[in-house]
Amino acid sequence: MIKDEFLVDVKQKTKNIENDIKYLVSKDEKAFFLIFDNCPYPIFLIDKKGIVEDLNKAAVKLLKFDKNEIKGNPFTKLLTKDSKKLVNNKFNTFTKKGNTNKELNLVFEDKKSANVNCSALPVSDNSDRSGRIVLFAHNITKLEEAQKAFAFKSSLLTFLLDNIPDHIYFKDKKSHFIQASKSVAEQFGVKSVDDLIGKTDFDYFTKEHAKSAYKDEQKIIKTGKSIEVKMEKETHPDGRITWVSTTKIPRYDEEGNIIGILGISRDVTEKKKLEEKLKERIEKLGEEVVFKSNLLTYLLENIPDLIYFKDKNSRFVEISKSKADQVGLPREEVLSKTDFDYFTKEHAEQAFQDEQKIIETGKPIKAKIEKETHPDGRINWVSTTKIPRYDEEENVIGTLGISRDITDKVLAEKKLEESANKLKTIVNAVSEGLAIVDEKYVIREANESLFKLFGLKREEVINKKCSQIFSPWEESCKDCPLEKLFNKSEISPVSEKTKVLKNGTIRHFGIQCYPIPNYNDKELKSVISIRDITERKNMEKKNIQNYKRKMKNLSHKLTLAEEHERKKIATTLHADIGQTLAFLKLKIGELKEKESSPNTRKSLEEVHNLVQNAITSTRSLMTQISPSILYELGFLPAVDWLAEHILKENNIKYDFSDDEKEKPLTNDLSILLFQAVRELLVNIRKHAKAKKVQISIKRNKETIQIEIKDDGIGFDISALDSYCENDVGFGLLNIRSRLDVVGGHFEIESHKNKGTKITLKAPIQI
Repeated sequence: MIKDEFLVDVKQKTKNIENDIKYLVSKDEKAFFLIFDNCPYPIFLIDKKGIVEDLNKAAVKLLKFDKNEIKGNPFTKLLTKDSKKLVNNKFNTFTKKGNTNKELNLVFEDKKSANVNCSALPVSDNSDRSGRIVLFAHNITKLEEAQKAFAFKSSLLTFLLDNIPDHIYFKDKKSHFIQASKSVAEQFGVKSVDDLIGKTDFDYFTKEHAKSAYKDEQKIIKTGKSIEVKMEKETHPDGRITWVSTTKIPRYDEEGNIIGILGISRDVTEKKKLEEKLKERIEKLGEEVVFKSNLLTYLLENIPDLIYFKDKNSRFVEISKSKADQVGLPREEVLSKTDFDYFTKEHAEQAFQDEQKIIETGKPIKAKIEKETHPDGRINWVSTTKIPRYDEEENVIGTLGISRDITDKVLAEKKLEESANKLKTIVNAVSEGLAIVDEKYVIREANESLFKLFGLKREEVINKKCSQIFSPWEESCKDCPLEKLFNKSEISPVSEKTKVLKNGTIRHFGIQCYPIPNYNDKELKSVISIRDITERKNMEKKNIQNYKRKMKNLSHKLTLAEEHERKKIATTLHADIGQTLAFLKLKIGELKEKESSPNTRKSLEEVHNLVQNAITSTRSLMTQISPSILYELGFLPAVDWLAEHILKENNIKYDFSDDEKEKPLTNDLSILLFQAVRELLVNIRKHAKAKKVQISIKRNKETIQIEIKDDGIGFDISALDSYCENDVGFGLLNIRSRLDVVGGHFEIESHKNKGTKITLKAPIQI
């Protein structure tokens, strides 16, 4: 739409210029060239053979070529391959049917191209240059880009109108619908939005509602003032009543003239119903007030805390029974009195000032600790909260006070403070480092031993975050015992951490945290106990390393011993049982040949078959216990046999490759590697769901390298340690441990659904 309107405008302007140029060409050639060169539209002057005789400044600017590069050359040289098809070699056929518009693709100097709308005008005169063509070109590339942008925005508006639940509608100056959201069509029960176009509210609402809406919209069009969030009652012809929150604003054209309105209405019918229910609820409040009054009476009669209501002059207007008991008078005698009648002047004056400040500012006092001194000399402590009281018009009319006797608590805190001072003396004398840390992990106090442990001064520790002093630990603040303590308020187990001190030394510390409740501010604090355990840790590390080394060696020896015993058992089976069974089979065969009785021959045949089965089972058992191929043919044929036996028999394809370099292996190393390969192939068969396995054996200097790669489901290497709970993980870790003993290496590469590659490396000479 935009493109077509623009081209119509271009054609009309071009036609006017063409007529002027045609006239000038025939009457005054100098005047023609004057307007030709200064015309804002790109113009080409082309002879009847299609050669560019001249082009104006606008054409040079469009193409970005030098003018002399174009003059004297065929116009088609400026066209792309597709556009050349539109223009015949005889260029004058371009305008055979008169003034013709064509869309061509011109090539610019920077090798880029753009679409232009071309209009050709044949010019005839009496000179030898008759048959020339004046070609007008207008760049429409940016226009097409604008058209695409407009189409994109239009699609967004369409999507909005089709999906938004709110009712959106556009109207002209006469309040006729010109566009609307799908929800409006659904509201009015019409098939599509098109059915709304040209209609008004009078077609879908009662006359009363439609007239009110029309009046609002005409006022907006006249004044330009919007209507924002107006609550409207919509009465439909079928009797339905709905409520909407409506906003309407004026719409303007490009020149700023009002051309209609935009309306957005949101259905608030449910909200209106809730308001009606709220109104009903308010009517029931009278009954609730009576009920609550009874509750208040019961509360004042039974609560042990002191409750009192005062007016703006701090006179008692209501009190609890416990308050009357405190002053030792009946409730009726206390009303209209003040604190000056029951406490010393000093205490009463402070209470009066507090209450007047509350009345003046409206700000409550919460949990204020007060010392109450009575005329008879008694002293008690209370925690007091006082809040302002309001009337129905939100004016402060007095205060409500609640005081709780905390005398026992205060006396206990004083004793605790005395104990704390004694404890401080003891703490500074112990050798362990101690620090008090609050809930924000700030160190509030520490003893001298802690400063010495970390080589720090007091000012470098106190009021600093504990992470600044104790971190970075070996694992930073991971599994911080303080966090667990503050969450559960329990003594933490002893945790051990490692830290590099300021002087560069590495020390190990044992840490334990204890909760300390503070009764003054009720903030939970913790005591951190830190003990230097460096010497013990170093000794433990050394012992563990020795233990692991011994266990690995022992495991390796046990594995070799097990294999030797397997070989011994297999040899015994072969030499004793196997040969005996073979001799027995031979003798039974001889007896069968000599026996003439059919029944006896049949029985001997059955015994002969049983002996053969026993021989087969014995050989199979020998292979499972200790494959003889490893000792008879060597490691490489044994691995190939393993793959054939474990993989191929289970329909898993495999490739076996050897670099054919000499690999002199000791018996012990051959056994270790053979068992490792067997373990890995069994794992692939059981768990990998692989279709193909590649086995590669190479020699790299004095190291043998075995690589086993499958195309199975893979696994998460980071969780390898957790796999110890099943056979897969335990077997892999066992292989790694055995290789460590002989100075070997074990590598795993695996990704889920992308297979696994395992590499075994071991020195050829052990």
